[in-house]
Amino acid sequence: MRILCLDVENGAEYKEYKGTKFLDLSPFNPNNQLVSIGLSYLYDNPTWNEVDYYCINHSTKSSSHHNKTFIQNYLNKTDLLVGHYIKHDLKWLLECGFTYEGKIYDTAIAEYVLQRGIKKSFKLASLAEEHDLPRKKTDLIQPYLDAEISFYDIPWDIVEEYGRGDVITTCALYDLQQERLAEYSHLIPTVNMMNEFLPVLVEMERNGVFIDEEALNEVERTYAERLVDLDRFLIEGAVKVMGDVPMNLDSPD
Repeated sequence: MRILCLDVENGAEYKEYKGTKFLDLSPFNPNNQLVSIGLSYLYDNPTWNEVDYYCINHSTKSSSHHNKTFIQNYLNKTDLLVGHYIKHDLKWLLECGFTYEGKIYDTAIAEYVLQRGIKKSFKLASLAEEHDLPRKKTDLIQPYLDAEISFYDIPWDIVEEYGRGDVITTCALYDLQQERLAEYSHLIPTVNMMNEFLPVLVEMERNGVFIDEEALNEVERTYAERLVDLDRFLIEGAVKVMGDVPMNLDSPD
């Protein structure tokens, strides 16, 4: 089987919602752009090849139109595409004109199944720390992200070093998961089923839904009023039972 491990970085727009700023990483935002793609493969060799890293669109680094051709050639030869939260990467690839119809393997999904209900972080950096894998190079880019500087404007040498590191960590996580799944083979059908459904989710998200904003706003207004009524009802009921004892109705207990 020809396996390709891939990771994308994208220039994202900072948005604000109800006073909170966030990075809009969506490939459907026309103000965002695909910055780079890093990849490593297992074709006929027993170990991952060195990471190939390609610039797609960056403020200071020139990009060759051949880069997209090289990447598409890799995708054409691939039987299994591996990534961490690969749904995000695949959406970016498809929205930028790449094509891929092979199988998909998400290391985040596999980790979720392998943990069998244990609550923990499935971020790549956390898993690298937990399993003693090559570490993500988050320290390289965090100061820029804190300053709201997009990958599009982060110095290219830093983008490349960070991106290569992500691919290396993901490859190592994939290898480790294959060993663990061999030990717990009864989990393999679940991992396969969840990965097989990913392209369906990608298609759904790319198609989107039509929203009647006026009707949606009316639903929000109605629910907000109902919530006020329910809160008042619960508080009055709690006072009847507990008296003036302070109580947090949001507490799970």
